[in-house]
Amino acid sequence: MDRYAPQIAVVEIGAEGQLKLASAKVCIIGAGGLGTPVATMLAAVGVGSIIIVDGDRVAPSNLHRQFQFTPADIGKPKAEVLAAQLRLQNPAIEVVAIAEHLTDENAEQLISSAEVVADCTDQLESRLLVDRMCASLSKPLVFAAIGGWEGYLTILHHHQRFALDQAFDLAGFYADAVLNCAQTGIVPTTCGVVGNLQANEVLKILLGLDDVLDGQLLCVDLKKVVFRKFVLSKPA
Repeated sequence: MDRYAPQIAVVEIGAEGQLKLASAKVCIIGAGGLGTPVATMLAAVGVGSIIIVDGDRVAPSNLHRQFQFTPADIGKPKAEVLAAQLRLQNPAIEVVAIAEHLTDENAEQLISSAEVVADCTDQLESRLLVDRMCASLSKPLVFAAIGGWEGYLTILHHHQRFALDQAFDLAGFYADAVLNCAQTGIVPTTCGVVGNLQANEVLKILLGLDDVLDGQLLCVDLKKVVFRKFVLSKPA
């Protein structure tokens, strides 16, 4: 436990909390700009089992923000490369790479085995599928989205039982469905900040802490360094 001594010293974690992390399983959908910091941080703190789901391969344009990949990894499956790096970082944990896109056929099996799911994808159909599956299986979903200097973060299907369409206007999601990072742009530091905030929410859920973004939406503007938190309300 020497590796984790600094975080065990934090009263909200302690030895008991560290054991909770060691026995936990998290499913991360996406191994890109958000998935990379989320997976890296959860591996570092000692989450016992991490599933990384991503069917994409490393491209040159990924390297400016997806810091676990190198030029030598171009063309390789992202999930496998990231998983291999995390095993080197922390050999004591299990990291499973699923080098496939999330589909109706594999979603239930992958998500049902996890305590918490992190949505780190930028694909609309994948987001909707994750949302539906977490609702069906009653799995807390830590949702994040980024673009440019901005990010959004919330927790769905936890105690407050908010769904994606209750936290966001899905018409807006569909309108932006054709956009991706290559078109809208992304600042690498946005990925790092929002990804670490997302990992932080996963960590708190695993520890059983109450002070999480359940029923709340965090909006981050890193150009202006402004953080705003809103309370969500369900339609009447």
